[in-house]
Amino acid sequence: MLKVESKIGTINRNINDVYQLVSNLENFAAILPDEYKQQLKIKADRFTISHEGKDFTVYILAKEENNYIKFGPDKNSPVKFFFWIQFKEAGAYITKIKLTMHLDIPFWMHPLVKSKIEKSLNDAIDRLSQM
Repeated sequence: MLKVESKIGTINRNINDVYQLVSNLENFAAILPDEYKQQLKIKADRFTISHEGKDFTVYILAKEENNYIKFGPDKNSPVKFFFWIQFKEAGAYITKIKLTMHLDIPFWMHPLVKSKIEKSLNDAIDRLSQM
């Protein structure tokens, strides 16, 4: 299983505010690039993406307030993965955030996708840091 971690980002907000904002996926619509907004259907606890005529849904699988949110795919997903958003309070209005993805793909594909996923995770951290 491939593990990819983002850089650690900083959000200048209270950890509880950040957690409440991020734990409702409908709030992500504001930070998504425009090209993704048309492909996604977002609800509070899941989002569905359409690709090549098929819909794939990602759900919130588990969460612990002010600590983490864990996501995973539905049974129709061609790739099994897990995705975490981790939070850590660094001050009254400073929250550190990190994204981690575990992707179940063949070993030979790791070098082909790791840098692309890492870039996407780091881009997401940059957008989250501006919230």
